[in-house]
Amino acid sequence: MTIPTHDDILKVDFDDVYMRSNENYNSIISRNWNEYKHHNFTDLCSYAKYDICRNSKGVSFTADCRKLVILLDNMSHILNGNHHNKIYFCIYLNYKLHELVKNYNCIVRNPIDVYRYMTEARRTWFSRTIPKTCVGYLVDLGDETFLNFRKLDQLYDNFYKFKYNKHSCSYAEYCSREYKNLLRTSSNEQNMDFHDLLYEFIYHFEKYMIGVESCKDFSQWGQPQSKTNRSAEGSTNTSAMKVTREMGGIKEIERVIEMDGTGKNILKIISERKKTLDKARLSPHTGTETTVSSGMAVLFFSVLIIVFIMYKYTAFGSYFNPRMRKLKRKMKKKDKKNMNIMGSHEWIYNNENGNKYQIQYSYMDNSS
Repeated sequence: MTIPTHDDILKVDFDDVYMRSNENYNSIISRNWNEYKHHNFTDLCSYAKYDICRNSKGVSFTADCRKLVILLDNMSHILNGNHHNKIYFCIYLNYKLHELVKNYNCIVRNPIDVYRYMTEARRTWFSRTIPKTCVGYLVDLGDETFLNFRKLDQLYDNFYKFKYNKHSCSYAEYCSREYKNLLRTSSNEQNMDFHDLLYEFIYHFEKYMIGVESCKDFSQWGQPQSKTNRSAEGSTNTSAMKVTREMGGIKEIERVIEMDGTGKNILKIISERKKTLDKARLSPHTGTETTVSSGMAVLFFSVLIIVFIMYKYTAFGSYFNPRMRKLKRKMKKKDKKNMNIMGSHEWIYNNENGNKYQIQYSYMDNSS
């Protein structure tokens, strides 16, 4: 079982978290909302409201809780047998559970406990069970990480609503306005992990907007700007940012992106950035394994050098010397014993050959 680390949660491709196989989670919820088998989920969430979130008021908690339970119940359809999908889904579920308990000021604040309650209560009261697929995949999100997820969740939610309602430009307007504000804020705070996630969103949003005829005014790079607009807006349309990353040590990378020009040119710049991020995600634990291997090699040679110095130049060398002399004496004694055995064998061999010759000579003497 691969438990996601804090870095996995921050660096995950949010587009994969939010949408798999051209189906976002909201469509799954809406499609299954009125199914008869899911009416039991309302009862489950009503019990949950009383047990773990009794301070909440109204029916909103029950409705939001039911959405999560529907996602859990349809997990096999969402995951489609893909292990990476499982990690993505569980990370997203992790965030949604945090959101549920925070929004309604629940008594139980840990998403792991909420998930355990849902699975065990479902098994106790009803015949169908909620899968425990995400057991071991939930972690406690910090406040900053939770807020970043909420901002991105709202961005993607509006983006996919716009994709299904292309004439509703208010969704595109929200995305365009909000990601610019978030990009500026994250650059000021030097939060580069969140900055990378914003790049993921910008890439998908602007790529989609190039092919959309309506709502062009809400795409930053959907069409070329006129020279008049460029000169009038001046530095407002130009944003520079310095990206500082830590990769096996402090390594500074300066990148200046001018938000000016055609959509294709800007997408090319963002695509290069996205390729760098994707390469890092292809093997998320490779960097860790390489670091551990290098560390073990350095440790091994360091121990050898320390032992040599202690033996050669410190008093600890005398600790090894008696044992070395004892070993040498044993080896010499063994060699001497082997030499004696070899000498005895040679003497016996020569003596036998001499006797043979003497017998032959004595026979010849008698015959004469």
